[in-house]
Amino acid sequence: MFKTLIISTIALAMIVGTSALSFADDADKARIAELERKVEELTDLVHQFMDDRPLTNTTAAMKAPEGIEDRVAVLEDKVKKGSKWLEKLKLKGDFRFRHEQKFKPQGEDINRQRIRLRYGLTAEVNDKTEVGFGLATGSSDAPVSTFQTLEKEFQSKAIWLDYAYGKYKHNKNLTFLVGKFKSPFLHTDMLWDADIRFDGVALQGNIDVPENILANTNLYATIGYFPIDDSAAGESDFFMIGNAVGLKSKITDRVSLNTAVNFWDFRNLEGRLTSTFAESKSTNSSSGGVVSSGFRIVNPIVKLTFKELLGNDVIPPLTVFYEYAKNVDDAAMSDDSAWRTGIDLKKGKRKKGDWRLIGQYSRIETDAFPDAFPDAAFNSGGTNAKGWEGIIEYYMMNNMSIDLDYYNTKAVTGSELNEEVVQVNLTYYF
Repeated sequence: MFKTLIISTIALAMIVGTSALSFADDADKARIAELERKVEELTDLVHQFMDDRPLTNTTAAMKAPEGIEDRVAVLEDKVKKGSKWLEKLKLKGDFRFRHEQKFKPQGEDINRQRIRLRYGLTAEVNDKTEVGFGLATGSSDAPVSTFQTLEKEFQSKAIWLDYAYGKYKHNKNLTFLVGKFKSPFLHTDMLWDADIRFDGVALQGNIDVPENILANTNLYATIGYFPIDDSAAGESDFFMIGNAVGLKSKITDRVSLNTAVNFWDFRNLEGRLTSTFAESKSTNSSSGGVVSSGFRIVNPIVKLTFKELLGNDVIPPLTVFYEYAKNVDDAAMSDDSAWRTGIDLKKGKRKKGDWRLIGQYSRIETDAFPDAFPDAAFNSGGTNAKGWEGIIEYYMMNNMSIDLDYYNTKAVTGSELNEEVVQVNLTYYF
């Protein structure tokens, strides 16, 4: 109907124009001729609209404003630049819901539900530099836990800065870290809880061993300075120097080795008042409220991973590990060592049907390590503890798992009563 109306209008205009031509003078005839030309162009455009024919040069010029191609090109360039910028950003996180029961000596049982949310972003500043930060929940600013107990009449939960760092990768062999970041050292959570983030600076280096000396082997080293407590005026600051040398080697197609020796040198800790430490668990030796021991710890660790134990993938990769720690400070007390051994059987990477099984035994003596940093759930944290831990994890669907974590521990010296902890976790990764 619309197309018919247009054609009828054009036809009427042509009839009127032709009729008027016989009564017009020469000037009028020229104007009428120009009008007829424009009508013919409009008629041609209508036919193209009806027949879907390609536009002529004239009609194309009528439809496309001048400079539109340049404006479209500029817009496309901005979209491409925006896409490249977004490609340099990486987001990741997880949410965990936990039901926890603690069966403690003398009937001090605990039954509670907890949540943990972690969210992080990394940005590629240039081809050598990266910046990252992460936020996490937590009942306090304690370094050994990002869990928040569900309590206190539905109060809102706090969010803390979990990490914030800058990384400069000079080349594949040399990396420099500053800020607050995940541990750059090889260890389990026997001495350092998995939630701890190191504050300070660290330098990491590695080099491949020549094939004719030791095939498929890489040597690595890490050194770092980590401030722990900013003391009052007139007192020396409490800090740690961390050093490590290690080796990764593919022994065979089915066997690989990762081993390192860490050295933790805590400075200006001995002789300080225990009350000055916000995170102390009061399990290190002290006399009159003063820390008795110094802490300089040698900490070797060995991990052996076996693939295709039966010649196929029926049994997933199995890692056997052993970690030892010895406080070699001159002022160390007699209870100055720690060790852990265990196995880690892991199938897949967060896909539906994947699973993991961990079993380990640990023993941490009183002055083996500063008591603020070991696994917070192992005998309620601190040192002077020994016992078992077992973990079973299963992925019900992609990036969603349920796991059971069981602890059975007691003190190395003192009370012989066991502490049992059962944790059931539902975790979503994104």
